Amino acid sequence: MEIIKIVVRYLHFRIAVLACLVLTACGGGGGGGAIISSQESSNAAVSSSVGSSSIQSSIVSSSSAESSVSSLPQNRVILSAINAVTIPSGELQLDPNQSQEVFVLPDVGFNGRNVQVSNGCNVEWGPRSFFLKHHNTTQVCSVNVEATCADYNNDGVCDIVGKSLVVFRQVISPSVVRYSKLEQTEFKATLNLMGDFDDVWLEVWLGKSNPESHSAILIPLIKDSNFAHTYTATFKFTKADIKRLSSFNKRLGFIDNIYVRAKKGDQMLFPTNSFGGNTFPQIVFMDDTIPNATLKTIGSGVGGIKSIAHNDYMVHMEDPHYYHLVDHQHLLPQLLKYFKEPNFIILSTMGPALPHDWSDAINVVSDIEGIGKDLFNARSIYGAQNELLSIIEMGQSFRDFFPFLHELGHYWGFYLNKAELRLADKICGCHRDFSATENGNLGFNDNILVQQLDGSFMPGVPVKEKSYKYDSLERYLMGAIPADEMTPLFMLKPSVDFQTYPFESTDMEVLDANRIVSVYGARNPTAAQSPKKFSALFVLVSPQALTEDEISFFTFMAKYQGENHPIENENGYLLTKPTFSNAMDGLMTLSTKVETLQ
Repeated sequence: MEIIKIVVRYLHFRIAVLACLVLTACGGGGGGGAIISSQESSNAAVSSSVGSSSIQSSIVSSSSAESSVSSLPQNRVILSAINAVTIPSGELQLDPNQSQEVFVLPDVGFNGRNVQVSNGCNVEWGPRSFFLKHHNTTQVCSVNVEATCADYNNDGVCDIVGKSLVVFRQVISPSVVRYSKLEQTEFKATLNLMGDFDDVWLEVWLGKSNPESHSAILIPLIKDSNFAHTYTATFKFTKADIKRLSSFNKRLGFIDNIYVRAKKGDQMLFPTNSFGGNTFPQIVFMDDTIPNATLKTIGSGVGGIKSIAHNDYMVHMEDPHYYHLVDHQHLLPQLLKYFKEPNFIILSTMGPALPHDWSDAINVVSDIEGIGKDLFNARSIYGAQNELLSIIEMGQSFRDFFPFLHELGHYWGFYLNKAELRLADKICGCHRDFSATENGNLGFNDNILVQQLDGSFMPGVPVKEKSYKYDSLERYLMGAIPADEMTPLFMLKPSVDFQTYPFESTDMEVLDANRIVSVYGARNPTAAQSPKKFSALFVLVSPQALTEDEISFFTFMAKYQGENHPIENENGYLLTKPTFSNAMDGLMTLSTKVETLQ
C-alpha cells in the first residue's frame, strides 16, 4: 500500500490547466502536449471608471441565490478550510491501480509547483482539484503536493491579501434562448467573488451579436444576504440591444464579452485569476428556424450519473456531482458502453463555470512518427480500445465553437520543438510560433506575411477563401498530403524582429518539407496510409436536465460541425469559422452522427 501525502498551506492563485498529465507526456523537448490549454478569447480587456453612484441600468434587480456548494461523491476527498491561516494537511492511502480525486474547497485554485511523482503515479491538475492515479501493480507510488490557502475571517472560504478581486465561479441562466422569447426572458447571473472592494458590477458588451455597438451595459451585482461571497443580478435584453443574429447563416447570435469589474475607492480592480476578466459563459440567442430537438434515454451510469440520453447528433450525461471539472476517467468508460468508440470525443458543459472556461485538447494516443511527438497509448484509462485519438473540452466561453478547428488539430500538431528547427512556442511546445507566407489553425497569430510588388514582405491577413483553413504544413502533419505536395513557405528568420517590417528577402528563409524531414524524420504512416475520414461524438455534461432550447442548440451545433460550411465574414468581421471538411478542402471529413452499440 502506498501513502500519498498532501500538504496544503496557502492557496491563492490558480495554476493553468496546461499542467502535465504525466502519463501522456506534456509538451517540451520532443514530446507532445497531453493537456493543451487554448486561451483564445478574442475579447479585449476593457476598463471602465464607475462607482456605485454612476452604475445605472433599468434592467437590473437582485434576488437571493441558492447555495453554491454542490454535493460531491462520497468517494472523493474534500480538504476544506477549518481554521484561520492554514488548511490542515491531508493524508490519503492509495493502493496500486486505485485512483482518487482530491477537492480543495473553495475552488480558488492551486499554487502547487512542487509536485513530485514516481513509479507509475500520475497527477492531473484541474481547475479545482487534482486527480491521482496509480498505474503500477507492483511498485510503491508516491506523490507530494504543496498548495496554499488562507481563511482570515474564519468563514470557510479562502481569502487573499490586498486590494484584489477573485472570481471563482459563475452561472448564467438561461444560457440559450429563442430570439422570439428574448424580450420576455429574465436572465440571472450568480457569482462567487472575494476581495476588498466597494462596488462590483458586470460589464456587458454586445459586440458579437451587434458589431455596431461599442458601448457597455453596466449591471450592478448585489451581495446575497444569506451566502457569503455570493453576488447576483437579474436583467433583460431587448431586441434593440440585440439588433440581429449574426452567425451560422444569421441563425445564431452570441454575447461573449461579459466582464466582472470592481472598484475600491478610486482604484479599478480586475480579476487576478481570469487572464483579462472574461468570466461568463456565452449567452446564445437562437432563431426559431432551428428545429426543436429531443433526447431519448439509453441508460444510466454508476457513481451518481443520473441518466445518459441521446439523439442523432448529441449525447447528454446528467451528472448531479458535476462541478465544472469533468472526470474523464469516470464518465468516458460509461459512455463507451452505449456508443461506438469515435476518434474524437467533444465534451461541453452546461452549468457552473470558472473564470476562464475556455477549451483544451487531451491527446489519448500518439502513434505518428515524424511530427515531433513522443509515442504513447493511454486509451485504456478512458475505457477506449482502438479508435479514440483525442478528448476535446469545449468550454462554456466558446459555445460558438470558435477554437474547434484549433483543438481538433492538436492531435497532429504543433509539436516541432527541436532546437535545430524549432517552430513551436516555448510555453507548452504545442502551438506554431513563427511568421510566414501561410498560416493555419494551430497558432495564435492570424497574420501572414504578404510579398509586395518590390519583393519585400509586409504583415497582412489571408484572403477570405484561405482564412482559418489548415495550411499545407498542417495538412502534411495531419497526413492529408504527402511531403512533396507541401507548399514551400517564406518564413521570417527567428533573429528578425517582427516589428521592423517591411522585411527584405534577406530577412526570410525557406521552410519546406525537406527541412522538416531532415530534422524530425519522415512521417510514418505516410499520407497514403493515413485515414481521411474521422468521427466525433458530441457530449454535453450538466448537473441537471437540459431545457428544450439547450438540446436544440447543441444538436444543431453538433450536426453543423459535421457538414461542409465555409467561413462567414461580413465587412471584415468574422462571424463563423469554416467546418472541418471545408477547412481541409475536402481532403478529410468529420462525421458527427451518433452511433449506438444497441
